[in-house]
Amino acid sequence: MPTADTDLRAAIDRIRLVDHHVHSVVVDNLTEDELELALTEPYAPPARPATVFDSQLGFAVRNWCAPVLGLPSFASAGSYVARRAELGAAEVNRRFLRAAGASDLLVDVGYQGDRLIPDAALAEAGGFTVHTLMRLEAAAERWVTSDAVGVDGLDAVLRESALGAVGFKSVAAYRGGLRLPAEPPAPEAVEAALLHWRDEQRTRDTPPRLTDQVIVRHLIWWALRDGRPVQFHTGFGDPDLLLHEADPLLLQGLLVRAADLRTPVTLLHCYPFVRQAGYLAAVLPHVYFDVGLTSNHIGTSAVTAVRESLELAPFGKVLYSSDAYALPELVYLGARQWRSAIHTVLDENRREHGWPAEECLRVAELIGRENAVAAYRLD
Repeated sequence: MPTADTDLRAAIDRIRLVDHHVHSVVVDNLTEDELELALTEPYAPPARPATVFDSQLGFAVRNWCAPVLGLPSFASAGSYVARRAELGAAEVNRRFLRAAGASDLLVDVGYQGDRLIPDAALAEAGGFTVHTLMRLEAAAERWVTSDAVGVDGLDAVLRESALGAVGFKSVAAYRGGLRLPAEPPAPEAVEAALLHWRDEQRTRDTPPRLTDQVIVRHLIWWALRDGRPVQFHTGFGDPDLLLHEADPLLLQGLLVRAADLRTPVTLLHCYPFVRQAGYLAAVLPHVYFDVGLTSNHIGTSAVTAVRESLELAPFGKVLYSSDAYALPELVYLGARQWRSAIHTVLDENRREHGWPAEECLRVAELIGRENAVAAYRLD
């Protein structure tokens, strides 16, 4: 068992992580502009002369990712992109995915999955097991262009889409926000909303995008009644959401109402609402949360988010994720930033508050692996 700072850090680095919310990666070589865009949540990089490479995330890429590609830390962006192209996308993917040290990835395939490598190729590149997360709104958008009719038809599409999935994901935060009524919608209201949506979609030549709150609520309650874990995007993301409508506290009434179902619910990302999520996880037995995505984007300040995540909630209610999308660097960085931050926080408690080193390691193992294994029944 670890007995000192260096021993604890080495032991944390050996944890085989369960990344409980992540996306796949691209298969193409990227230009500098494409790489910079993939590192951003906005639709475009910042106006020049500003650059994403001069940010917490950009510095983390240049500092920690460059050596994985055989470059010195803080190599220039141009050198980094050239080295990526020299190695090729397949080798870049392999290096970063394996360097993350994960045993399992739970993959949300519901967003632009057609431009990402399939799960089998992702598993082979990273040497881990890949599990599927079903995005609820994406399944409903398949329903509206199908021949299925009404609530029964939608539920049939949901059941079929959920085959083999270990959990569900809702992006309600992007489809009107999390200010949702506590109670499930009435069946007749759902029928009417589905009829209206289908009629409206037939007049358009654009891909369907579900924004009707009645239908979104039906999807959420369908998943909650199913019993597999349900994930909610909360906190910051791209400009499609209004941040003040992505506060997880807006879900409190719904979560209280659903408590008797005992379905695990995970609040994803949470920044800047980490303490709000921690409160919900502390007072509601079925609620979990993570600071995935956050720890990548805030770089050296990831220690602040991780420290806040351990303030109030039981340690058995906190999970690890990277929420990496498109770039294998983000799978690796999510793991590296979390390992560094959790070590800093736990070692502070060891040195300043007398926590035994073996207890610190046990907390890291719970968050990095064991809590997700239990919640998603991966064993």
